Amino acid sequence: MTNRYDAVVIGSGFGGSVTANKLANAGVKVAILERGPWRDTIPTRSMGIENTAPFPAGWKAVTNALRSVHFSSFKKTWLTNKKGLFEFYVGGGVSVACSSSVGGGSHVYTALHGRPPDPDYWETISEHTSGDALEPHYKEFLKKMNSRLPRPKDAIPNTITDNYKNDGILGEDKHTNPLTMGLLFPKVPGQPKRVVNKQGVVRFESEYGNDGLLGSFKGSKTTVDIAYLMECLDKGLSIYDLHEAVAVYRIGEDGARSASGARYRVDCIDHKTGKRTFLITDNVFFGAGTFNTLKLLFNSADASKGINPIENLGKGFSGNADSISYWARNDPDKNFMDGTPCHGPLTMKGDPDTPQFISVGLSFVEDLPLPKWMKRRMQRDLFLIGFGADDANGSFYFKDGKLRSAYDKLENPVMSKIEQCFRDVEKYYMKSVYRLPINATVHPLGGARVGDDPAFGVVNGTGEIFGNAGLYVVDAAVFPKSLGVPPSMPIAAWSGHVSETFLKENG
Repeated sequence: MTNRYDAVVIGSGFGGSVTANKLANAGVKVAILERGPWRDTIPTRSMGIENTAPFPAGWKAVTNALRSVHFSSFKKTWLTNKKGLFEFYVGGGVSVACSSSVGGGSHVYTALHGRPPDPDYWETISEHTSGDALEPHYKEFLKKMNSRLPRPKDAIPNTITDNYKNDGILGEDKHTNPLTMGLLFPKVPGQPKRVVNKQGVVRFESEYGNDGLLGSFKGSKTTVDIAYLMECLDKGLSIYDLHEAVAVYRIGEDGARSASGARYRVDCIDHKTGKRTFLITDNVFFGAGTFNTLKLLFNSADASKGINPIENLGKGFSGNADSISYWARNDPDKNFMDGTPCHGPLTMKGDPDTPQFISVGLSFVEDLPLPKWMKRRMQRDLFLIGFGADDANGSFYFKDGKLRSAYDKLENPVMSKIEQCFRDVEKYYMKSVYRLPINATVHPLGGARVGDDPAFGVVNGTGEIFGNAGLYVVDAAVFPKSLGVPPSMPIAAWSGHVSETFLKENG
């Protein structure tokens, strides 16, 4: 294991993959530390990637779904399977779900991409950010992710337009910025073809089936390992899968370069051997996802001879007002499992201030070891998921070596608004909408806020952590206010902005 790199990227989701791609294509010697495994897919097989792990399917769903569980009230973390797909944090007014794979959350998301509804989102954050500055990164991301709006000629089952055109309460969202989908739409509907890109990556066009929440084996859903990482495997990018970063230490006093020529040591656990190892580098880019980036920063700032203290770390947490429900539609004429990973965005008709919703079929159920009668019943139901701009007034803090949270949904009016919408849907359809018994999010944001003032922010407008030269944050932890849309594209745009600025400033 070569342990000296110009840059180390922690995490390989939207932020980490975009950053690593930009740096590697510019000739930077860069390594990714990813705690999860490569997933067994047709694209990874086509690239000759070995030691992959399957997605949860069949009886493997029982053993492969869960990686670890954190409870705020217990110091111990339960690591059930180092190759498991999902990680859960429970406690402190909010629970967080995240994933673990090379490619990060792109394996389990609904393939939706959108800009923040607020056109001035970036304008007031920093002198280094603006909508115009981020727009080229949005466009590049959409191109690389094969992302576009569905078209009538795509002949997609269960579109929002078809399912709700005569609905009296729900309708297609035509008010906010459009949400595109990162999918290989078949050129001839009903006849999905094998596709090979210039790097030799093999994928298949979508069959409009199971491309969703438990992975896309055929590569029909565009994930960042396909779009960003595989093209760099022959450009010097080193990807250490099943390597979990645990702390970052200064090598030289106050981050100055030492005799070894580097500023930082990144300690990690090699889950293949169970041993602790490290990389040394000039620059570290934190892209492990909000929860794990915050945990790593708290642990590093707290560790003996770690990084310099970080003021305001953990402040300004947002759950993006995620509200997840199971809608027992039980529509005998429908199989909602067919279609795209997400059927599309919805709003409440006649309400200009409506939160946004998406409807998601339970296509992953086809791969679960359930009785056929149960699968037939569940194909008639949906997930109805609401989200919006909360007040980003939660926080994370570190106590007894454990990351803990504080969030009160009652202090965020949008959460009550979404709850009322669920009740209205129940009343109109006379069908139950079951809410989770806990407040949970799959889109944690904030805690390492960007801003020009160190009295407010953790990172500046180029992503560098105040008081810690050479340390950058490239994931959703930087967002100082809620996005109100799925964060994948804003994360990618931010990380593109950070990495390109880094390259300009460092030659």
